[in-house]
Amino acid sequence: MSQGSVSHSIREVSEAMSKNLLQKYVKFPDDQSAQKTVKEEFFKCCGLEGV
Repeated sequence: MSQGSVSHSIREVSEAMSKNLLQKYVKFPDDQSAQKTVKEEFFKCCGLEGV
């Protein structure tokens, strides 16, 4: 499979997911306090800062 075919397939899947799944399953924190909490929890879980 060529690089172009793979890139096209990834783009198609990504677009389909964003249209159908994003609003239902992905939520971003609304305020600074919530963002800080999510960052801290992610660091505890995975050891990555600032995510």
